[in-house]
Amino acid sequence: MGSKKQRTEKKLKRAKKNPYIPRQTSAKKEDTKITSAYSSTPLYTALFMILGIVVLAFIFTIMLNTVITDIYMKDHPELANDTAALKTAVEAYINTNPVCLIAQRIVLNVAGILAMMMLFSRLEKKQFPSIGFVNNGKVKVDIGMGVLFSFLAVLVAYNILAVIGYVTPTGALAFNPIQLLWTVDFIFMCIFEEAFFRGYAIYKLGSYNTNVAIIVSSVLFALYKGLPSTMPSTYVTYIIMGIVLSYSAVKLKSLWFPLTFRFIWTFTSGILLSIYSAVVPGIVENTGLKESLLSGNKAGFENGFIAAIILLICYVIIRKIIEGRNTPKQRRLHPDGTIR
Repeated sequence: MGSKKQRTEKKLKRAKKNPYIPRQTSAKKEDTKITSAYSSTPLYTALFMILGIVVLAFIFTIMLNTVITDIYMKDHPELANDTAALKTAVEAYINTNPVCLIAQRIVLNVAGILAMMMLFSRLEKKQFPSIGFVNNGKVKVDIGMGVLFSFLAVLVAYNILAVIGYVTPTGALAFNPIQLLWTVDFIFMCIFEEAFFRGYAIYKLGSYNTNVAIIVSSVLFALYKGLPSTMPSTYVTYIIMGIVLSYSAVKLKSLWFPLTFRFIWTFTSGILLSIYSAVVPGIVENTGLKESLLSGNKAGFENGFIAAIILLICYVIIRKIIEGRNTPKQRRLHPDGTIR
């Protein structure tokens, strides 16, 4: 019979030869891989992350405003001894000067990105890309799908608005160098917001419940984008958008689709088609812009229920595509001996 050690070695050899015997070690590795997709640190560490983002954004804003104030004082030296008047004049200058406004927005988003990159490894004990900027093997497919869905969604919404008379295209095109600066702003804005709401928030809450993480991150996203709007359609639309992007981030285990979807959505509606843009100069000029719960307002057409309906349709289609993609294909043994 042999010793106990010899009998154990024989069992291990038979297990290696028999591919149908499940191995406990591979299951443990798989469980570890699944668990590591979400945070294992306490939830309250998220408060330190938010506080760090706010502090760094405040510091960067003060630095930028100081630079703008120095530049403004060169043209208005008479305000050098009047601090209150200088502050009021600089604030008005920033609000009316598109370059200063864009610079302020870029600084805030860059500060948020840098804060997450600096604090994430210290708070979570992991590298920053682990929240979603990873190569899931289908990055190009995800990016292409994000571009296609987002562009078609905005295009359909634009045509619906035109058909029902909420917007009237003039057919004229207008190109402005400031559009390039707005594009840069959109890039940093989408990176920060997707990294935080679709990356960090879901990474932090996913260990408790994935569905709760999707809903909570979507509600927070709607409040962040919607406040101080009083239109209920604003929050409904952004919650649906958040669910679409959060669901895809969880199922695809990557932020490339949500990031691409958000950027193309913002660029197409803001820069290309200029749908209800109060500040951004669009390429396609429109007239007869009307504000309503259906069409939104001058801050964006995503403040209306039409955008919400379009996003809801996108969610249904995207969900079916992702489920079909994640479903393992059954391979059969054919008479010729091949498996396909």
